[in-house]
Amino acid sequence: EPPIDLDTMLDLTAAAEVDGIKFDGTDLFLFDPHVSIDSTDDDLKQLAEKVQSRNLVIGSVVAPVWPPTGG
Repeated sequence: EPPIDLDTMLDLTAAAEVDGIKFDGTDLFLFDPHVSIDSTDDDLKQLAEKVQSRNLVIGSVVAPVWPPTGG
């Protein structure tokens, strides 16, 4: 299956609810196609705005450490 684009993934996360409990945030993995390890400061600011606009927070940011994923 092709990857889900980041905007759709954030929309689905913001809308998800289980037994009346909603997600309040998301974790990010710095890996294409969603968030490049080589993102600029401006790219990251835009990403933060996307997350905040859905009333979510970023819980953690994970950087790749293995060569095949950019580490």
